[in-house]
Amino acid sequence: MKIKEVQNSTIADIGKEILSDTQKLKEAIDKSKSSRIGIDFSKVERVSLEFLEFIKKNIKKGELSFYNVNADLYVLFFIMKMDKYINFYMSESDFVKDKQCIVNRQLKLCS
Repeated sequence: MKIKEVQNSTIADIGKEILSDTQKLKEAIDKSKSSRIGIDFSKVERVSLEFLEFIKKNIKKGELSFYNVNADLYVLFFIMKMDKYINFYMSESDFVKDKQCIVNRQLKLCS
């Protein structure tokens, strides 16, 4: 996990297909100098249940943001109501500028 500071924000680049290491994420949050932390999901294809439980138990609304989330993961986060804990952005620049946050897209599941 690569961490960088950009304009009062901390950005974490996971760089893995599966996101499961909650210890490194917790360390990044604790070390962060800013109140805004963004995670780049461009390479992430799956997340573990452990990661989702960690988010629900340890993250306050607005503390953590995800961007570049693929459609399958976004639907998973939507179904699990993760928007209670996480802000979603389309790109890193949207996150850094705090613009165009994805809010309540009104997705519907069809069978």
